[in-house]
Amino acid sequence: MPLSGQNRSVYSVSEVNALVRSLLEDSFEDIWIEGEVSGFKSYRSGHWYFSLKDDDAEIRCAMFRGDNVRVRFLPSDGALVKLRCRISLYEQRGTYQAIVRDMQPAGTGELLAALAALREKLNKEGLFETSRKRTIPSFVRHLAIITSPSGAALRDIVKTLHLRRPMFDCTLLPVSVQGENAAPGIVRAFESLTTWPAYLGRPRPDLVLLARGGGSVEDLWAFNLEPVARAIASCEIPVVTGIGHETDTSIADLVADHRAATPTAAASITTPNFSEVQGQVRHLSQRIGLGLTRQLRYLKEDRLVQWQQRLYARNPQRIVDQALQRLDDHGQRLERAYLSQFNMHRSSLAHAAARMQRLDPTPRIARLHNKVADLSARTEQAWSRTRRALADSVEAVSLQLEQLSPRATLARGYAILARPGHDGIGQPITFTREAQVGETLQAHLADGHLDITVEGTHKDSS
Repeated sequence: MPLSGQNRSVYSVSEVNALVRSLLEDSFEDIWIEGEVSGFKSYRSGHWYFSLKDDDAEIRCAMFRGDNVRVRFLPSDGALVKLRCRISLYEQRGTYQAIVRDMQPAGTGELLAALAALREKLNKEGLFETSRKRTIPSFVRHLAIITSPSGAALRDIVKTLHLRRPMFDCTLLPVSVQGENAAPGIVRAFESLTTWPAYLGRPRPDLVLLARGGGSVEDLWAFNLEPVARAIASCEIPVVTGIGHETDTSIADLVADHRAATPTAAASITTPNFSEVQGQVRHLSQRIGLGLTRQLRYLKEDRLVQWQQRLYARNPQRIVDQALQRLDDHGQRLERAYLSQFNMHRSSLAHAAARMQRLDPTPRIARLHNKVADLSARTEQAWSRTRRALADSVEAVSLQLEQLSPRATLARGYAILARPGHDGIGQPITFTREAQVGETLQAHLADGHLDITVEGTHKDSS
């Protein structure tokens, strides 16, 4: 195919890609494609990149952050979607791609799948818990209604409120309840409630009614979006919802403090019936009248009895009687206290006497005296036995000493030969070599000694 406006025979790659991109974008500027999402990735920049395929082919897709913020669900691999896009070429790589401007689930089944995923996510965060839901005020002073100004829901609400004749102010916060602008408008309406005193010189509402008439899943989809659910959850004012028919239950209904089946039922919840209030007022008036009657009867009859009782209580004779009675009572208490002290001291004295009797030393001294006498007798007997034993031992030792004495040996005919000593026996002579010829020695006998002179020494040959 010739390149229009070009007569050159050789082109650069960049030039060819730029021409092809221009050709594709001019030829496929706004088309719808249906297929299955594959390889979905969400980058930190907020842009989405994925492929769209069918049974025989696939095409690369890119959806930038400015466009994908309007998508009502987060696509996943395998999801069947419809894309509004233009066909272009990524020049740096030479690959053609679809630049997506809008994305919608292809069929109600995908919508319900996206709804189930968001419901599970918010449920895990606790936004559906009953414990966080607030009580609806019994008497509303200022009601804020968030709905379409041209819808049937507003007409039903106004009609119901007119029949019930509520005594409070109403403020309409007009929003779109269907289409791309519905969810952002509802979020802005809830945000305006936070800054209400700053931009509107009326008291801030104390109850919010979010309403819409019936429709298909796609028609009610704005009430199933996460921004709307979080706006309701963060609202400081109790929220009542009346969305669709009785069988329709949106995520907004689950997050709200109270869910009504229809907008009409929601209007009935916000305010009591005026006739019912009148009946309650009449009933309270009757109760007040009966109470006043009983009070007057009390003032006329019961108060007189009270004064009589008070006068009787202040009678001097009764005061004296009470004083005498108190005196008798004190006397009895004093007598009981005296007897109690007397019995306590008597018991203590008896206890002390018993202890002194147990601690008397006379029996113990007698026992010790007897023990000392017994020990003395036993000591005397032991000493007598010891003296006899010692005497017998001394006698036996004396006999042994006598038998072993040298004198006993001399008495048997032996003699001790020794040199003369100054006192007694001198140095004994045991061997012949110890004596010298001509030396004077002494021969000690049993009854004395003999002076002898050594004439010669003779050694025994044996």
